[in-house]
Amino acid sequence: MLSDVSLIPVVHMFIERYSPDVLEKIPLIVEWYQRVADVPGVKEAVEACSICFTNLREPTMEVIEPPSKKFKIYKKEGDYTLLEYKQGKRQPKVKPVKPLTIKRDLKSVLEKIGEEAEFDKYDQSALDLSWADFPPQVNPVTGELTTLRAQRKCGQIENLVQGVRSVMSAMTSSSITIVEFCSGGGHVGIVLAYLLPHCRVVLLDNKEESLNRAHARVQALKLDNIDIYQCNLGCYQSSFDVGVALHACGVATDMVLEKCLQHNASFVLAPCCYGKIQKTDTISYPQSVKFRNKELTYDELVLVGQAGDMTCWEFEKPQAIQGKKCMGLVDMDRCSAAQEKGYMTTLATMQPAKCTPKNNMIIGKSCR
Repeated sequence: MLSDVSLIPVVHMFIERYSPDVLEKIPLIVEWYQRVADVPGVKEAVEACSICFTNLREPTMEVIEPPSKKFKIYKKEGDYTLLEYKQGKRQPKVKPVKPLTIKRDLKSVLEKIGEEAEFDKYDQSALDLSWADFPPQVNPVTGELTTLRAQRKCGQIENLVQGVRSVMSAMTSSSITIVEFCSGGGHVGIVLAYLLPHCRVVLLDNKEESLNRAHARVQALKLDNIDIYQCNLGCYQSSFDVGVALHACGVATDMVLEKCLQHNASFVLAPCCYGKIQKTDTISYPQSVKFRNKELTYDELVLVGQAGDMTCWEFEKPQAIQGKKCMGLVDMDRCSAAQEKGYMTTLATMQPAKCTPKNNMIIGKSCR
């Protein structure tokens, strides 16, 4: 094709310029170059343009009978090369590293950490919200949750609202922006906007269906202090004062934490799906210097996170108790990372604790 012919000078200059190591990374281009060179008439045509195709094919080797059992002689383009057989024992095969498992390795990892998370007590007097006095659209039931799930969700919301109030207690600004990341239907953000009309609340999620439900509730309540954004949380670049996330899955909690630390914002986070923490371009584990100084590896902390997902609704079962302990260690690493940046942090358990198996709550007050 004419397009192939027109590309020959450009590809030829590239091949002439770079070493074989670079060319190994573009095998399809090299193969095309060799194939075009074999087309009848092309070689003569490019030579008329002062281009001589580079021979990239491996030279053939002619084997000559070795003079002894210890040597082989190869003839390569007129030169003779003497290759000595390697003497000695055969190198042992390297066995693949077995992945860590909870059953085999968790005990030793916990011993390596050498401490347990301490849960702080916080003021529970203002936890109960007067749901009966609120307009129906404030209640999670309006967000299309079943009655039982909505009741549990109410308990979770009460804890996060109390956490937001606690970090706002020292704020003197008359203009406070609260962002609910991974907001879904806006269960937390709508309650905050209703209770705190002087604050600006942002609901942020990437799911259109969930945000449509939130938008319908906001319109019914006639709230004018809520903005709704459909995007990934990394796309949000505006400044804010408080970041909130209820059960952001796995690494999403750490992405929210990272965003809050970048903007020097306070945060109230209830993590979820501890077994789904994973590296990103900007986040790795352990996150804190404190945990890295324990020489804890990435795989070991991920294992602790996986054990944290052993929690269940039967809170007294041994595996649930073990899961709660491991959740606390992952969150202790998160708190320590924030403390190292000047934050005052609290690691607490939601009340009542049975409102969700993932009942940890991280509260961080910014140093600003």
